[in-house]
This record gives sequence, C-alpha cells and structure tokens, in this order.
Amino acid sequence: MAGPVWRLRPMAQADLASVAALERECYVFPWSDKIFADCLRVGYNCVVVDTPAGVGGYAVLSMGAGEAHLLNLCIAERLRRQSVARSLLLAVLGHARDRGIRDAFHGRPKRAAAAC
Repeated sequence: MAGPVWRLRPMAQADLASVAALERECYVFPWSDKIFADCLRVGYNCVVVDTPAGVGGYAVLSMGAGEAHLLNLCIAERLRRQSVARSLLLAVLGHARDRGIRDAFHGRPKRAAAAC
C-alpha cells in the first residue's frame, strides 16, 4: 500500500493565497488574508497540508501563558475522511506538548458552509 499523497509542513507567506481561498470555500464567515498573514507574523504555529494539487488544509495554533489555543483547522473536501485532519491536529498539539504546554483549547465552532 502506498503512503499518503500529502505531507505536513510549516505555512509560508507563499501559501497565504491558497490558504485564504480554502478558508473561503469552507466557511460562511472566513478569516481574511490579513488574519492569516498576522498569524505568521506573530509566530503562531501555522501548518499546511501540502499535496501535489496544492494546499489541502491548514491549522493555526497559538501558544502562550502555558496553554495552547487551536484557532483554526480546515481540510479540503477532497482530503476528508482520510485521517488527514487527525494527523494535522496531532502534529500541532505535539508541537505544543514538545514546548511544555499541557493544556489546549479551541474556540467556538464556525458556522460552516460545508462540513469543514
């Protein structure tokens, strides 16, 4: 059986247009391009799911005061139900754990246009 056709990597400035486009596809009230740029600028843990077809998902995790906050996580429809979101979530939480953080929280669910 072949391995996954995706990999996780840090989000880069060059990913912002693709990330914002995926956000707009999935959410009724999407984050703006500027919000994602600000997350990168301030050093949040921003990770993308990199696929041959481009960005297939992303997560944004802030850390401070001994706790982590999952601010955003989204997976493209074509990658859903393949444990991609689980892998992404475990990766960002592992990043926080490796930095000594033991408590993690998430915000209120967004109203989704599709099941993101």
